[in-house]
Parts: sequence; C-alpha cells; structure tokens
Amino acid sequence: MSYYLGTRYLRNVEVQDEKGTNSVIMAVTYAMDTRYTMIFAQQYDLDYGMNVTSELTVLRRYHRAYCGITFNVDESLDNRSVIFSIWPQGVKELAIGSRRYMNLTSVPGD
Repeated sequence: MSYYLGTRYLRNVEVQDEKGTNSVIMAVTYAMDTRYTMIFAQQYDLDYGMNVTSELTVLRRYHRAYCGITFNVDESLDNRSVIFSIWPQGVKELAIGSRRYMNLTSVPGD
C-alpha cells in the first residue's frame, strides 16, 4: 500500500471575485494481490469547501497484458465518466485508453 498527500495552489485563477485557489490532493494505491491493484484519488478545494474530483481505478494484470477501468466524478465540471484502458506488457506505445496509471504496472526490463 502506498499513500500520497499534497497541496495545490493556483494563483492565476479568478473565480467569483476570488483570486487563486487551494486544493488538497490525496491518493491511496493498494496492491490487493499480484493481479489486482486499486487506486483511489480525491481532490478537495479548501477555498470553496467542495470536492473537485474523485476517482477509483482497478488495474488487472494478465499474462502479457494489463487492463484498467476508472470511475471518475468531476464535480467542478459536473462530469461523470468510465474509462477503460488496455496495454501489452513492454509496449506502452500500443496502449488504448488512459495512460495515467501505466507506470504502476511496469515490470523491470519493460
């Protein structure tokens, strides 16, 4: 299991007469076993007191390929999406779909 906690400040953004925005970003990656990895990520805006985005991803390792499915809720854009990705081991250039979590599945020598 690994964790990430960070902050983000955007000073060149002006929304509703407020300049800048502060966000807290949190992510947890959990390897359930050798085949499955789950990632949960959350971004919360402190200035507006609201959730910006939530994301849940499940990665599956097959013999020589990987696939992932991501459920994303973006409150800032009022958008919900499901993203499917697939890529062969060792040839990341042939990926179809989002490439965001490809480095989590790399095997030494790929």
